[in-house]
Amino acid sequence: MQVKWDILQLKRISDTGLIIQVIYEVTGIQYQLFDTYKGKLILEGDVNSPNFIPFEQLTKETVIEWVKSSVNVSEIERILQESLNNKYINKQNQTTVIGTPWDKKIF
Repeated sequence: MQVKWDILQLKRISDTGLIIQVIYEVTGIQYQLFDTYKGKLILEGDVNSPNFIPFEQLTKETVIEWVKSSVNVSEIERILQESLNNKYINKQNQTTVIGTPWDKKIF
């Protein structure tokens, strides 16, 4: 399974730039199927910390690392894998298809 992590939204304190909430999404892709897992992470930080990164200097990769270090990555990936396996089984057992003979696209 291929896995892609993304950051959908950051919530910050306007005058300090301190990030207090991250909305993230994890997408799993396998068997030409995909599924997503969305989550919210509440953060506590300190603008006086030597590790504080100003909002303007944050990168998506940095925030993804924050998320990954705070959540159970293997459990999220297990949930996605199980969902994709179920979708694949359901697709294999499918007895109807949608499409037209002139379009050659079968869903």
